[in-house]
Amino acid sequence: MLRFLILRRNRITTLGSSLQKLLRLELLRVESNRLCTFSKEQIPASLRDLYLAELVAIRAKLVMPKIKVFP
Repeated sequence: MLRFLILRRNRITTLGSSLQKLLRLELLRVESNRLCTFSKEQIPASLRDLYLAELVAIRAKLVMPKIKVFP
């Protein structure tokens, strides 16, 4: 199941950047919600935590603009 979610997320690569960004954000939201409902037998807690951390990192990159710091 985890591989399926990763493959599905990576499939959205040929669209325009703004539409691609919106679809990725929606897919991340759906995947996060689904991942939280999996039982420990389906996905071990350590893998689930790592994947949720990856989703949060990807979401931060998509949502937050790049901040330039000038000295």
